[in-house]
Amino acid sequence: MTLFSRLSVCLRLLALTVVIAACSTVPEPLPVPESVAADDYVPDAGYHMLMGEIALQRGDYFITAQEYLAAAQLSQDPDMARRATEYAYEYGFTSYFFAAATRWAEIDPDNPSVHGYLGVAYLKRQNAKQAYVHFDRSMPIERTEGDYLLLEAEMAAVGDAETVVEVLRLFLRNYPSRPGLEIAMATAASRAGNGSLTIASADAVLLEEPDMQRAQLLRARGLMLNGDTELALTSVADLVAVNRELELELEYVRLLANAEQIDAAQLYLDDMSERYGFVPEIVRLSAILSMSDDDQFAAWNDFNTLLSAGFYTNESNYYLAGMAEGASQYLEALRYY
Repeated sequence: MTLFSRLSVCLRLLALTVVIAACSTVPEPLPVPESVAADDYVPDAGYHMLMGEIALQRGDYFITAQEYLAAAQLSQDPDMARRATEYAYEYGFTSYFFAAATRWAEIDPDNPSVHGYLGVAYLKRQNAKQAYVHFDRSMPIERTEGDYLLLEAEMAAVGDAETVVEVLRLFLRNYPSRPGLEIAMATAASRAGNGSLTIASADAVLLEEPDMQRAQLLRARGLMLNGDTELALTSVADLVAVNRELELELEYVRLLANAEQIDAAQLYLDDMSERYGFVPEIVRLSAILSMSDDDQFAAWNDFNTLLSAGFYTNESNYYLAGMAEGASQYLEALRYY
């Protein structure tokens, strides 16, 4: 055997030995990350927020509210709490809304927005004292009269009328002699059907500003609520005689309708239609009066006019559906619904 033959054999034996050794060796296992290996792993805020987003994409809105709230409770990020609060409020999950807003206030207590949401939450729970505390903190320090009128309108949209009145009583106790606040109280009292309080609040404004038209109209509503129908109508008719303007005349028509003087109200609306032309609110009032007078044909035409013009579409569809259903036109009713 030559030298090269012996070297070749040796090299083959050495390679075989290395292969056998490699096959017989068991490799060391790679270390497992603690976050995966731990049995007590707890998902963090980011995980819950991600799960909430996935649920939202799937249309699982209730699960989304749960996951957003879980994220807010685990995080110090006010944006997470804000997102949880706004989402729960928008979709009507009352308990989650209250819990998320409370958490948001813990993280960001000086943010006026969170106090606005908490005011709404307590208003929905008919807790006037706590609602007042948070609404007060949500408003600017230097307030205009319009701020109180806006607050009353926002509260009226979400709370019952009596609780809104109680909240405004607390404002008046701490911020007396504010005409805008008195007007807000008169408006809230009229919504609550409290004629005496409506008159008292309107009178408080008229003492300072006797020509304020809004206060005069609110006083007329209070008189109407107290049963002084003729005095209420006369007072507004006198205002109309001095200043014929659209909103004032519409209010007069509403008072006529409230007094169940439907024919007089409809005649006045017809006159307004001739003078003003097409005005959506005139047509709407005409339709509602026609329905109360059981004139389905006129009401149908008025609501269809509004629908065609793109005004009061939800309300028009609702009433048209009801009339179609009453006439056993079920497919037509379904289309409007």
